[in-house]
Amino acid sequence: MGFGAQKLVQDVITGMFVLFENAIQIGDWVTVAGLSGNVERLSVRNIWRAATTGAVHIVPFSAVTSITNTNRGLGNAAVSVTVANKEDSDRVAEVLRGIAAEMRGDPAFAPSMLGDLTVWVDV
Repeated sequence: MGFGAQKLVQDVITGMFVLFENAIQIGDWVTVAGLSGNVERLSVRNIWRAATTGAVHIVPFSAVTSITNTNRGLGNAAVSVTVANKEDSDRVAEVLRGIAAEMRGDPAFAPSMLGDLTVWVDV
């Protein structure tokens, strides 16, 4: 079997297992092949992942050695905030941390807040 056919078979077999095991779904925030973003589309061969920059990365399953899905598990919430380029990212992060701190002090939200806010900046 040629190299191209081997990759195709590897894509399909890996893709089938990922889909059968429900490891990722459309809308999940994942890191795959070193790229992070929302899953826009899935097939048995590829993952279409959208970056916050608007770029769409199409990753074949043969290139996937691990998947980090931040939408699965206890205590994970992904929040996307878009701000103008002229804004100071440190100030924006501090404002977001302040909002999270206020939420932890609110009886309606406190039981669900398991830790401090972690801010990731994707430019």
